[in-house]
Amino acid sequence: MITLQDLAMKVLSDPSFAQKLLANPEATLRAEGIEPTAEMLDALKGVDEASITALAEDFKNGKAAT
Repeated sequence: MITLQDLAMKVLSDPSFAQKLLANPEATLRAEGIEPTAEMLDALKGVDEASITALAEDFKNGKAAT
């Protein structure tokens, strides 16, 4: 199963994945083996690519809550 850290690294290494995640978070998360919760989907609403990349950087650097 993919972890949040794995997801963060994928966002950082694959800009097209980040775009897919923002365009269709539910389908993208499911394709990665993550059953999205309402909270996850709500958190991704209105997020832009720069914000999701910054959050992924925080996960990479151990600054975000896991």
